[in-house]
Amino acid sequence: MVVFFVVLTAVAIGASQAPMMLRNRWFREMAASALFLIAGSILSVIAWKMISVPSPLNILITIYKPVNNFFKLLFS
Repeated sequence: MVVFFVVLTAVAIGASQAPMMLRNRWFREMAASALFLIAGSILSVIAWKMISVPSPLNILITIYKPVNNFFKLLFS
């Protein structure tokens, strides 16, 4: 039921913004708005269902650790 409400709200927001963006030929803004609206809707459903999502910090640690090791090796 909540998923239906989230989707209905997202469609209503998109339908209210799309005509103005099409009229002004704001295609990039419409694509960005749709992307954020879809992402926000998906994240809302994930939060409501309490699905465990890994921390984005783990991705940064994975990327940064080799760089850190390289500089540690370079400067020590």
